[in-house]
Amino acid sequence: MVIAPTYGECGECSSCRSGRTNVCQKYGANDPPMEPDGSSRFSFVDENDYFLACSTWTQYMVVDSNYAVKLNDYDFPSAHGCILSCAFTTGYGAAWLEGRVRPGDTVAVYGTGSVGLSVIFDQSVIAAKDLGAKKIIGIDKNERKRQVALSLGATDFINSEGLGTMTVSDKVMELTGGKGADCCIEASGSDALMNEAVKSALPVIL
Repeated sequence: MVIAPTYGECGECSSCRSGRTNVCQKYGANDPPMEPDGSSRFSFVDENDYFLACSTWTQYMVVDSNYAVKLNDYDFPSAHGCILSCAFTTGYGAAWLEGRVRPGDTVAVYGTGSVGLSVIFDQSVIAAKDLGAKKIIGIDKNERKRQVALSLGATDFINSEGLGTMTVSDKVMELTGGKGADCCIEASGSDALMNEAVKSALPVIL
């Protein structure tokens, strides 16, 4: 199995040598590995090129060796290897490093795809519930994700398309007794939900 991490690392620069490989000075998120020589490996009739970091919804991809990790299933289970790529690490970092979730917090997760579910995931890894969150609200327009979110640790689920005239932020406020969520994590990429996430956050009194 081959995993393609979002961030490459040279292992030689000062950042890599100090353990901060995510800010490698030679390879990084701002240097798309698909085109190390400035060209694209994809071509379309309209001549537009589409890619995101190391891949783009395709069966094959061309990446620099510094963006690939070859795993032996005998030594490293694939269930653990997938953590090296995007999704889980993004959700993990959002709750732990950026959100700084604390015991007793209420966390609202906008979007329950792979990143959002990683925030919620409460089994053997650190995510919102493991950090002590009292209430975890999963929010998505896909009703089929309700059961998955609840099974992974969400205490509540909001279907954003089934609220009638009520907004998502209104519903979050209702579920939190008008207080708002201590931590709102937007994992859908939707402009509208970004605004709703801000509106549903615990107000800061200056």
